[in-house]
Amino acid sequence: MNSENMPFEMIREVRFENDDFFDQKIMIEKLDQLIQAWAGDLFRNGYIDAIPGSENAWLEALEHDIHLSDLKNQWDLYLVSCLIFFVLMREDIKRDFLVQPYNILGQRLERWLRRQHRYVTPLSRDVITQFCLCYSLSGERKPIRVRYKEFKELRTIRSFKAVGFQGGPAMQKPVQLKDGVYWVGAIDWNVREFHGYTTSSGSTYNAYLVRGEKTALIDTVKAGFFPEMLGRIESIMNPGEIDYLVVNHVEMDHSGAIPMLVERAPHAKLLATDNGIKALQRHFRMELPIQKVKTGDEIALGNKTLQFIEAYMLHWPDSMFTYLKEDCILMPNDGFGQHYASYHRFDDESPLETVMDEAAKYFGNILMPLAPLIPPLLKKVKKMGIPIEMIAPSHGVIWRTHLDKIIQAYTDWSTGVAQDRVLVIYDTMWQSTETMARAIAQGISEAGVENKLIHVRRNHRSDIMKEILAAKIIAIGSPTINEGIFPTIGELLIYLKGLRPLKKKGVAFGSYGWGGEAIPAINEAMKGMGIDIIDPGLSVMYVPGEEDLEKCIQLGKKIAASI
Repeated sequence: MNSENMPFEMIREVRFENDDFFDQKIMIEKLDQLIQAWAGDLFRNGYIDAIPGSENAWLEALEHDIHLSDLKNQWDLYLVSCLIFFVLMREDIKRDFLVQPYNILGQRLERWLRRQHRYVTPLSRDVITQFCLCYSLSGERKPIRVRYKEFKELRTIRSFKAVGFQGGPAMQKPVQLKDGVYWVGAIDWNVREFHGYTTSSGSTYNAYLVRGEKTALIDTVKAGFFPEMLGRIESIMNPGEIDYLVVNHVEMDHSGAIPMLVERAPHAKLLATDNGIKALQRHFRMELPIQKVKTGDEIALGNKTLQFIEAYMLHWPDSMFTYLKEDCILMPNDGFGQHYASYHRFDDESPLETVMDEAAKYFGNILMPLAPLIPPLLKKVKKMGIPIEMIAPSHGVIWRTHLDKIIQAYTDWSTGVAQDRVLVIYDTMWQSTETMARAIAQGISEAGVENKLIHVRRNHRSDIMKEILAAKIIAIGSPTINEGIFPTIGELLIYLKGLRPLKKKGVAFGSYGWGGEAIPAINEAMKGMGIDIIDPGLSVMYVPGEEDLEKCIQLGKKIAASI
């Protein structure tokens, strides 16, 4: 990957002409100019020990040696984002990328974008979008200029404001919660996975600006959404005048923008718990002006006062709540949140059933293993005698009308209160276990108890957890394979074990060919989670006959009687 014999600092701009996109040799030469020039910058800044000599070596360095938390400023994010994209482009151009069918071309573009997404900036997004358009067989190819030194000299995020980012130029304005209190977060319309569970409704990363005589920002956003948050802050004030940055939780969807924010607000002091300080140091490995806070501590902003409540292990050791005394707003970070993207910011502006459904899914997949810690925390908040008129979580809508409903739901979920409902969860190889599942559900229905059939390969485990949260009994069916549980049922049980469900009853069933080991294995797994076994389980050899199905129906009635 040798470029022209030109000092790195002399490469000021590389221009890609219309015809260049059809010339493999020219494209590789020009990409090498950019790659080698920017490699020098990474090398001088200490991100890499040597300049890689091949695409594979580059990708190894970019994906494994450089981490988001290592990058010091917006220029470095831009640099790494573009480098990943250009290295992948160079790799594919060597394979005569342009002669690939359109569907293959689209798949490769998607792969490129996915690999560089976490480092994206408004500037890199703009440059990469131009290249994507030129590489689209239906797009109009135009000359592209990729500047190096001029952009590097700017470095300021303010220069990126003209470039569309994430949600595009029509960015939603800040939303006022109360006088001097604003939502300035970001909406992620397209996220579809979070920690292994599906987020089909997208999400938001909520940050709140509190303005008194002094100003505090409560949490930040995921790194790639920093310009969106910054634009909202700038429509209210100069970010350089922020006095405090409250870090309720160090997980990167809330803290990822901290390095960029402190560049724009150099006088801001970070406020975090003792565990939060340790986590910040381990995440960002940079000097940050941090002040430790604990339960009961207050920060006066003039006519606004912030009070802090440690929320250990809800859901990380660093977690805390921030309470705005004069406005009676509780900002509990992940508590009471939902992965739900919406144009609307408040609970009374969105369908309540949908919001509660997303809140249940969030609790079931993130907070369920920590449920025993929630009632004592709610009691602590109540004992402090703080009136709450609004709950502003870090994800989803802000609660201002239905506070009683979400607080009661959290009380129920965290103490194992559930509905008189049975879930019949199963997988099947040749429909024998499925036939049993339907017969068991028939017996439950004949006894007058609500139930639901769930095929695990047709329902994501995160959606199943939401269902389990609200049900008293789970019947789990699996065929026996390789002297054990069917893999999808095994995966579900492992996931469920980590979430530690409260006050559940269970029963196992399934078909087998000659061993029948799945039933005792499921029973053992459920016992290990503290699930009460209401029956030793039902096994059927090969295909269930009429007598077997009658046993399934009777098992269903027994399950219903155990509600």
